[in-house]
Amino acid sequence: VKLFQPDDVQASRITKTDKAIIQNDNDDNKTITLPYPLSIEDFNSLTKAKSGTIHTTAKKTTSTLHQAKFRFKNSPDKTNPSPPITYWGTAKTYIKRANGNIELTDATCSTCNPTHPSWSLHAKKIIIHHQKKYAEASNMTLYFHHIPVFYLPYIIFPTDTSRHSGLLSPSITYS
Repeated sequence: VKLFQPDDVQASRITKTDKAIIQNDNDDNKTITLPYPLSIEDFNSLTKAKSGTIHTTAKKTTSTLHQAKFRFKNSPDKTNPSPPITYWGTAKTYIKRANGNIELTDATCSTCNPTHPSWSLHAKKIIIHHQKKYAEASNMTLYFHHIPVFYLPYIIFPTDTSRHSGLLSPSITYS
């Protein structure tokens, strides 16, 4: 099964799975149950999951996926010319809201190669704010090469190369 969701602003979203159950609540309200492994791809992300649900109305779509693996890039920004950052991770539950925000539970996240990550964040909950270009994590542990090195009960960090107040990573220079 291939489900297409056209988008005037960004590229279309394509969902692929073996079986989809579509329930029409009314003309503008549909629930699509995806009981088998699936993949959802759009202009800046690819998500694979064991199962999921897509709820659509005339103006918005919310996806809830279970046992998900994801890859997404932050959106290019005219005010920040740096290249986009690619994030890789897993989540027990992956919810993509209509506003583009992503909520992850029991999640891992890293910008490293997913087969051999140098570092990764493990958190009970991560919320990625798409438009504001930041994420917040609760009960987060930072791992370096699969070794836990730092725990924070709550942290906010940028999803692009911009700086925020708080902890800044050190840099070494020479002249």
